[in-house]
Amino acid sequence: MFKLTRVVIVIVGLLLVAIILGRCHAAQKPESAATPSPTETATPTAELAFEEEDLEALFLAAEAPVKIVVTAPSVVEIGQPPAIVQVQLLSAEPIGELRLELNTGVPQLAVVDADAETPGIQVALAALPAGAAVPQLEVDAAGVVRLRLQNYPATGPDLQNLLLFQVQGVTAGVASIYVQNAEALAADGVPLLVDWGEMALVQVQPAGAAEAPLPTMPPPETSAPSTSDNAAGGLAPGIYYRIRRGQNLFRLSRAFGVSVEAIMQTNGITDTRHVPAGRILHIPAPSPKGQAAYLVGPDETLYGIATAFGVTVEQLAQQNAIAPPYLLQAGMYLILRP
Repeated sequence: MFKLTRVVIVIVGLLLVAIILGRCHAAQKPESAATPSPTETATPTAELAFEEEDLEALFLAAEAPVKIVVTAPSVVEIGQPPAIVQVQLLSAEPIGELRLELNTGVPQLAVVDADAETPGIQVALAALPAGAAVPQLEVDAAGVVRLRLQNYPATGPDLQNLLLFQVQGVTAGVASIYVQNAEALAADGVPLLVDWGEMALVQVQPAGAAEAPLPTMPPPETSAPSTSDNAAGGLAPGIYYRIRRGQNLFRLSRAFGVSVEAIMQTNGITDTRHVPAGRILHIPAPSPKGQAAYLVGPDETLYGIATAFGVTVEQLAQQNAIAPPYLLQAGMYLILRP
């Protein structure tokens, strides 16, 4: 089974390379080239039959032998007992080494130190199978957990607990807990494909806070906010968020405290199964900035966000008091208009 998984991944990789090379060759072909014969025209190659969407679906169909899942509560109240975050691992074959970096939702959340007698912030490691070792497990000042795991056996079809730690609410807002990097090697040193799942969103709020009423619904939007709307100051109040691969409207509705129907109506969505990753959604929930604001996700840049909303980097930076080199942190909010 393990060998078959590798074979599938290798075949998909070779197919993608062949398609890319085929497209590059076609793009470099001079316009004065001879017109293809009727036979050639009537029988297109398999390479040219693939569209970009087909390639993406083909790539996603190659099941990763290693999967990491982060589970967190949908709501954490400030001043209340800490909540538990669970990091689980599934591996179809033995892992020689796994390197993992996990963002813990700072600054909305803070990691609870599991061992006050040891310098620094400590997190709890789940019981490991015989032979497994952990050369590194630490939490840095930015709240990033770094784990290095060695000689971990295959887990079979079941997820196994890897890390269990507690978080406390610090600042009201939506916290993002996610794996920001993961690399794995098989026992023989061959790289393994890792699927680190979706980002867990946690609503951090004051203790006992009542659910905020939904604002008046603006007309449905069929796409991401346009340049003209933003230039005219037409962005409706609320939170704007770029959906990530693996997320769904149900998880977003729980994180932001609004209904799935409200998100669908606001964004003109008619089918919850077809919300493409990368699309910017307008979440009809009160913004912590008191106006239209963008929730920054992992690895996003000020340039990319400014381009999406039709403003310059300088304008967006000035509105949010961000100085060069314009570094962003996942979980922060950016004001989208004066």
